[in-house]
Amino acid sequence: MRVDRPRRDEQGFVLIAAIWLLILAGSIAAILMLRSMAGATAAAEHQDSAQRMMARDSAIETMLADRLFNGERSVWWTVPAAGTIAIGDRRVTLSVTSESGRLDVNGADPALIDRALQGFGVGAADRTRIVARLTALRTAKRRIASLPELLALIGGARARSGSCIADSLTWISGMAEPRPDQMPSDLARALGGAGGAAAQASRLPPEGGAALRVEASEAGRPPMIAIVRTSGLPQQPTSISVWGAPAPCPATVTQRS
Repeated sequence: MRVDRPRRDEQGFVLIAAIWLLILAGSIAAILMLRSMAGATAAAEHQDSAQRMMARDSAIETMLADRLFNGERSVWWTVPAAGTIAIGDRRVTLSVTSESGRLDVNGADPALIDRALQGFGVGAADRTRIVARLTALRTAKRRIASLPELLALIGGARARSGSCIADSLTWISGMAEPRPDQMPSDLARALGGAGGAAAQASRLPPEGGAALRVEASEAGRPPMIAIVRTSGLPQQPTSISVWGAPAPCPATVTQRS
């Protein structure tokens, strides 16, 4: 009996097809493995981000609780204050200052704001634009109500010394003049002693109900800013009105006339 055997060209075709199937299977396995690794990496990054945020929240709550429970014995009772708080295996560094020492763009006299901007080295055109915008807002009974709005008000204005103008301003304190003994040193120099400004802020307790600016950071990570108040009310002893990235500070520029 005659048995038909596959021809060589048919055998070669089968071999090539088998090789391509193996390559395809390997490629699919590699893609699935890469997707699995990418998913695991994304999950780990998400978990780290959540842990980082919760650690910062917990550090701020710990600092506020220490002030409430320990009063004058607390290392955070007077401001400015700085220190590190351990949350699990994370170490969160806090820097606490008072908003009362900053110049409130909603409450301060436009002439005082103009003087501060001039002291920072802001050019006349930018100062005129900023003060005019503030005057228009007040006429319309509107207020600066957030960091983005404050940055939009300042626009491209820069400090001659490279100081961060936005860091010396606030929209929250409600004060007509910054508290002299708690002014940031840059603002005190810009005002040139106006209102009793001192070149170096004193370590004193903020007034009751004052807003505190807390910068929270971990090593190798960008800082975040929270503005908090302690009311002492049982239903809400603390409140956070701002939580986000700090104001970007431009580099030093040459003074303009």
